[in-house]
Amino acid sequence: MSNAFQEFFNGLCAKVESRPGDYTDAEGILHCGVCHEPRIGIVKTRTGEEITHPRTCACDRRYWAEVNAREAEEKRRKHIQELRRLLPRGVRDCTFEADDSPDSPISRTCRKYVKAWREMYRRGDGIIFFGSVGTGKTYYAACIANALIDMERRVLFTTVPDLVSRMSVFSDDRDEIISELCAANLVVLDDLGAERDTEFAIEQVFALVSAREQSHKPTIYTTNLSMDELRQCENIRRRRIYDRVLGSCPIQLQMAGQSRRTGAYEARRAEVKDILRGVSLDD
Repeated sequence: MSNAFQEFFNGLCAKVESRPGDYTDAEGILHCGVCHEPRIGIVKTRTGEEITHPRTCACDRRYWAEVNAREAEEKRRKHIQELRRLLPRGVRDCTFEADDSPDSPISRTCRKYVKAWREMYRRGDGIIFFGSVGTGKTYYAACIANALIDMERRVLFTTVPDLVSRMSVFSDDRDEIISELCAANLVVLDDLGAERDTEFAIEQVFALVSAREQSHKPTIYTTNLSMDELRQCENIRRRRIYDRVLGSCPIQLQMAGQSRRTGAYEARRAEVKDILRGVSLDD
């Protein structure tokens, strides 16, 4: 071993500072005063020479493990924030924790879907929520989206009418939109059937649904249409769309009951009344 090599390791060992409680053994090796492991290691070369080198004790390893864990968690948290910013503002706070009917069959099915995500993703199995306005279709789709984002999955959440408008005849973004659609782990297409009833709009929806189907990744659809309207649509071009949607969504959840929005509206009206009641014009 060259003298330069020895000097290099000797220099490293010289930089190991003794901490309160540290001690040296009979051979002059520095030990940690807490875990009592050596902080200087010794290895033998093939020629029998001994090389001393800095060594991490159990305390050092635990410290750096905690540092690395904190850094990894911070990186994960920032990544989740970036993914959530891709969602529309109105759905970012929709979570299973805030669900007022956690024991309902719909809620339980949605939460099971998230727990079985790896298998659902592998199979490309999506969900279609159908039913009347305000029954919670978008809410539960958003709950699933936020739960998957917490698992660091990329989710695209948009309405079908908005997506079609982006693909207008004056737009050059069609290929980019479809590429973006196929890249996401999960896509939520809200308000299927609410797009304009024109040949162009139907053509774009067909392209979007077909592209997502061919990607073999899960898609969640929400629609105000009934299952009969989806299955027995007389418009042959729309029927081609709905056949593909139903074929890629083996989980078909009917949302029933009164509009959830009505209760929310009434609660908000009551809050505003309380606020205004406390405002004095005499100040």
